[in-house]
Amino acid sequence: MLIDSHDAYHLKAQVASLALMRGYMMKALFFVMALLGSFVVSAASGDGARYLEHGGGCRKDSPPGQCCHMDRKSGTSHCH
Repeated sequence: MLIDSHDAYHLKAQVASLALMRGYMMKALFFVMALLGSFVVSAASGDGARYLEHGGGCRKDSPPGQCCHMDRKSGTSHCH
């Protein structure tokens, strides 16, 4: 079976269209994953939220229901 130039042109156009759609789908998938990830982080509670908020865990001597962190530069701690 031979493909003439007209068929080859349409085949190239279809391939380009599929590649473009694939790019859009990948961007949409990335956006949805990022959006879902932000919901998961905002829905986290307890020590998980405290851990994510500062990029580290709470001090072991934190009062019940609070999370304390040491600011190494100033030498002070804060709780929330």
